[in-house]
Amino acid sequence: MNSVTENNQINYRSEWDFADDVLLADGFDECIIGKNYADGRAVYSIERMLEVMIIRDEMSMDESIEYFDFNIGTAYVGEMTPIYIWQGESYNS
Repeated sequence: MNSVTENNQINYRSEWDFADDVLLADGFDECIIGKNYADGRAVYSIERMLEVMIIRDEMSMDESIEYFDFNIGTAYVGEMTPIYIWQGESYNS
């Protein structure tokens, strides 16, 4: 069940019961697919993130992959950095 705020936005932090120190990727809450069992970090679907960038940000596939590679996927912001996984869906151009 989704936790919904007063303005009808889903509160993913409480829905997944993330601890306060867990870092979330801004603008990609709907791409969260789970929570790491060992340390509670957020787990994101790379395919969903690319899809968001293509639709919301009007990027091409190549642009979204490049943006993800250089700004999200390789960023380390501490031990609670989110985990990004491929779910096996192909996005070959």
